[in-house]
Amino acid sequence: MRFFLREVKLEDGKNIVNWRNNRNVITHCIDKTLITEESNERFYHEYVETGRVKQFIIERSDEEWGGLFGYPIGTIYLKDIDTQKHICELGMYPSEDTEWNSESQKFAVISMINRAIDDYGMMEIFAFVIKNCVEEKEVLQKAGFVLDDSFRSPDIERFFYKRNFR
Repeated sequence: MRFFLREVKLEDGKNIVNWRNNRNVITHCIDKTLITEESNERFYHEYVETGRVKQFIIERSDEEWGGLFGYPIGTIYLKDIDTQKHICELGMYPSEDTEWNSESQKFAVISMINRAIDDYGMMEIFAFVIKNCVEEKEVLQKAGFVLDDSFRSPDIERFFYKRNFR
């Protein structure tokens, strides 16, 4: 099995709404407001089309079928992109597909780190995680993020990834 990222399309809205509003997913979100296809379409036009958010779909392809068939298993995005300070926030949410696991999550996070640095000139990336979401924290740490001890919140932790200059 192989994973890849592709730019989100307006047609992905139905999947995104279903994934984001899923009870298992929303418990991991800081903002628990349900979204609709209409609100997602507005978001797409206002943020994705204008480049204020860089959003991608994570797809899985299966070598059994020659790698020709891919299907979406989640979404990952960069937001609050500050081109002056070269910093942005990373976020993601999955489908209920069993393919959304530590392997695909790590691939998605590392791919987005590379895009953020190489394509968008970011030097720092941060991500917020609800404190009891152990798996998300582990995925971020395996991708090189470190806990930001200076951030104080009873329910949320912030992780930072800083580009390593050699």
